[in-house]
Amino acid sequence: MCTTGPEQFSQWYRDVDGVNKPVEFTFDVVADAQGNITYQNNAFFPIDGKGWGNEDYPHNYHFTTELHMSFNYKGGEVFTFSGDDDLWVFINGKLAIDLGGLHVEETGSIDLDQSAEALGLEVGKEYTLDLFHAERRATGSNFSLETSLKFTNCDPIIY
Repeated sequence: MCTTGPEQFSQWYRDVDGVNKPVEFTFDVVADAQGNITYQNNAFFPIDGKGWGNEDYPHNYHFTTELHMSFNYKGGEVFTFSGDDDLWVFINGKLAIDLGGLHVEETGSIDLDQSAEALGLEVGKEYTLDLFHAERRATGSNFSLETSLKFTNCDPIIY
């Protein structure tokens, strides 16, 4: 699935009748004893049979994922994503991870302490994390995240 300009691209993350159909789903995450969150799925097809359906493919390959969460920055946190295709993570409204484009599985990670100044972060304050993902090829779908962030608002996405 390719886009031909900004107007088409902007429809990926906006509800537009006749263009896309929103489908809500929940990630089943694993939290360790320290509260670190992990989600890994090497066959990430969360909306099979939903939206426009699978369109003669074995899975519903052409979809976007959008997550909006908040966290208290305590210092020492890391956020890591691995997957294909496009992925953009914004922290405090600033681009923190950019894995845009059609590609095989890639990994991007942000150490919030190392990037605190660039992201405008201060220990003890609350910030947003917004994740935008697009699956655009009918060959596979990987989606993995791992973080030490303690989310304060992510209902209903991660529980």
